[in-house]
Amino acid sequence: MRKYFRDYINYIAAVLAAAEAGKPSEPLDEAFFARFETMLSRMKHERICHLLVTVLFALLTVMSLGILMFRPGLQSSLLFMLFLILVIPYIEHYYFLENGVQKLYRLWDKLHTIHKALIN
Repeated sequence: MRKYFRDYINYIAAVLAAAEAGKPSEPLDEAFFARFETMLSRMKHERICHLLVTVLFALLTVMSLGILMFRPGLQSSLLFMLFLILVIPYIEHYYFLENGVQKLYRLWDKLHTIHKALIN
């Protein structure tokens, strides 16, 4: 997923750079923006799904910490460590998705500005 997302951001950035240079590599027409909207929608959906999973694992981590504090033992320690080990990569991946979607928003704005300038 990361490679797919990065590749798409790089592709849009290349289209933007070419359009800013006055030599668009692709026509900035309705079909282009429809594809962009579709991809942005997919990425936003992915981000929301990972947000829910991340929040769930964060809650489970806090709950297992509470269990560990009130019933110390090997089992509660292992449970806490398991959730802690799982929540860290989820937070990191969500951070990547959030920043990627924000990049797409900025690219979208720039492309629309160039598109409007080309039309006028």
